[in-house]
Amino acid sequence: MSNIQSDRDRDQVLFKIDHHFADSNRLAVTYFGEDSRGISPAEGFFTPISAPGFEWYNKIRTQNLIVRDTHVFSPTLFQELRVALQRVSGDVNIPANPVPLSSLGLDAIVPDIPATASAPIVAIAGFSDFGDQGIPVTFSNPTLQVVDNLSWIRGRHALKFGGEFRSTPLDATYSIFNNGGMLVNGAGTGFFGVPQIEGLSPALNDFANGFASLFLQGSSADTNGRTWSINAFLQDDWRVRNNLTLNLGLRWDYNRGLTDERDRVAALRPGQQSSVFPDAPAGLVFPGDAGISRSTYGEDWNNFAPRFGFAWDVLKNGRLALRGGYGLFYEIHNFQLVGDAIRTAPYVINPQSFWTDYANPWEGSRANPRSQPFPHVPPEPGDSFDFAALAPLGIGSLDPNLRTPYSQQWSLQIQYELRDNWLLEVGYVGANGVKLYSKQEGNPAIPGPGAHSFNTDFRRVLNQDHPQGTPFSNVPIRRNDRNSNYNALQVNLTKRFSSGFQMTHAYTWSHAID
Repeated sequence: MSNIQSDRDRDQVLFKIDHHFADSNRLAVTYFGEDSRGISPAEGFFTPISAPGFEWYNKIRTQNLIVRDTHVFSPTLFQELRVALQRVSGDVNIPANPVPLSSLGLDAIVPDIPATASAPIVAIAGFSDFGDQGIPVTFSNPTLQVVDNLSWIRGRHALKFGGEFRSTPLDATYSIFNNGGMLVNGAGTGFFGVPQIEGLSPALNDFANGFASLFLQGSSADTNGRTWSINAFLQDDWRVRNNLTLNLGLRWDYNRGLTDERDRVAALRPGQQSSVFPDAPAGLVFPGDAGISRSTYGEDWNNFAPRFGFAWDVLKNGRLALRGGYGLFYEIHNFQLVGDAIRTAPYVINPQSFWTDYANPWEGSRANPRSQPFPHVPPEPGDSFDFAALAPLGIGSLDPNLRTPYSQQWSLQIQYELRDNWLLEVGYVGANGVKLYSKQEGNPAIPGPGAHSFNTDFRRVLNQDHPQGTPFSNVPIRRNDRNSNYNALQVNLTKRFSSGFQMTHAYTWSHAID
């Protein structure tokens, strides 16, 4: 077998139109478009598939339109209005060699997205994975941005103020293990009476007899993510004296909570019983339940970001300069945060079947037989749903106190001209990351005598004395309780030669903690 090589083709188009309405008013329109198509190796359980025949086809279209209007009202007053629309859409991780599962004798495996059906992913103990994990994605991500800035010079002040609006919807349909996945480790031969074929190891013998220790499959997630942000800023470059300039600024950011247009997200609130889905185990709640917003976390309105800087010509002759500054910068929440909260029952199901046959993976389980769960049709709020049939549930949640991460950055630098054409720069640079994202297990298993992998879910914290028995498996929770720190000493020595040549010597000592 040979390794699969990734391949990609791109077609691009670019044009620009400039129009002068008058010397004081100009309009520029720029459009960029790209179509890319390519082949990449399919993903296995843990590593990319190296066997040929299991490739993914990827097709992505990128479009970017920018309209920029500038207006000079006077020699000291200037306005810039910019409207940008970007759209990225495509189909990725699509099987390049689709295979009807019925042709493989696997009629009981029903992909939730039939158009991307292919061979299930198989992991045999001691061998490389083969097959197609089945994570097809069809998406459209348009972004609208409107920016309006006004610059005004008044005496010793260079003022700039303005604002921005940004809308970032994301519509996507995707699945994980659309074709099913099989883990084969020889347990059928060792414990469940699978007939032995001479010369085969237990794992290969299980595979040859169509037996898997674990079969898992996921339904498709049909998401319509919505969010938008606004910000406003004011900045003043104030020339206090001929040799001293101060830079003062303040910015305010608001990022609306990440929501789904149909509120198909979930959250964890231990002990609370859902009224949206009364059959849900206590602790699993949804938008519309008491105290649960559409984003499942609170809005963050106080994101004020001050900025300060200065430049000082100490000797007033241009040979010794001292510069410094401080700024606070907020991040923007992105839809990757809510991935686990979206892939949660009843909207998305990820059932597993233990010690079963390929030909009948659900009803043939020796441990947890059940009827065919696919194709999955998500229920509407108020409908009944059998959560117990999927227990223990792996659910995702966001911290209800989630806030916007930000960074603090500062610097102090001395520049000194040692002699003609020799410049020495010594600076200190620092940064702090505050309220950074983390992903933590919200339902850890309690260690103790007799603990082993087979009773992990029984030992989980949320399942202790739970009225519905053992409803929860792993519960990844997104929080922002992490910080980072960076400090550095930077030294540069530059020698300028004639004809534009220069030589630079640089040294950096730094220390980072995450």
